[in-house]
Amino acid sequence: MRYDGVRFTVFNKSNSKGIVSNRFTCLCEDADKTLWIGTEGSSTQTESRARVIRKLIEYTEYIKAEYNPAFVLAEYYSYLRRDPDAGGYQFWLDVLNNRVPNNYRSMVCAFINSAEYQLRFSSIVIRTDKICGNLAP
Repeated sequence: MRYDGVRFTVFNKSNSKGIVSNRFTCLCEDADKTLWIGTEGSSTQTESRARVIRKLIEYTEYIKAEYNPAFVLAEYYSYLRRDPDAGGYQFWLDVLNNRVPNNYRSMVCAFINSAEYQLRFSSIVIRTDKICGNLAP
């Protein structure tokens, strides 16, 4: 399960290939930094932490669930240097997931041309984000 500050995402055997059972019986790390994962109905699996994380991030389900929320957060942290407000975060996540799927160029354009971003460098706002809607994904 993952909580991003707004919503919970549950990973289980029906949406993640590497999980063989929805019931984890143990999760341990030994002195060699090997991660041991025990699930009901299967033998204990052992992998290095790096290999487990690498397998996880390569799953299409994980990428779909995590990429856009991480991208939106990165825009706020990078350009506006602040935590996102809940309404703005949900708006941009909706844009990337539903309205204009994967149109990252327009989103970056909107952040760069926002008054909040421009006011970090000058007391004068010279651009608007009107041009950003015309950018193709």
